[in-house]
Amino acid sequence: MAVTWFVCGGILVWVGVKASQGTLPKNNWVGIRTLSLLASEEAWTTGHKAAAGVLTASGIPLIIGGIACLFLDDSMIGWVSIPVVVVLVVLVMLAAKKAEAAVQ
Repeated sequence: MAVTWFVCGGILVWVGVKASQGTLPKNNWVGIRTLSLLASEEAWTTGHKAAAGVLTASGIPLIIGGIACLFLDDSMIGWVSIPVVVVLVVLVMLAAKKAEAAVQ
């Protein structure tokens, strides 16, 4: 579980950094995939630049959860997972909202 969370958290941080640099290419795998952002390369870049800080921050709960998994008993990992995933979902939704606002 810890390795999975570290990898996923690292990927989210990487996506945020690439988005802030404007070097995250439009693709079918990573990024905020809404109709407005997929409409053009310019919209993709503008939206992701606007959401980059929140996207980067969304990986942090997963990394913290991964660290917690290393030290917690198996029965506690489930209880830690719930707030980590809730914070992750909220941050990703905020990033999408921020990206949408930037392209409209």
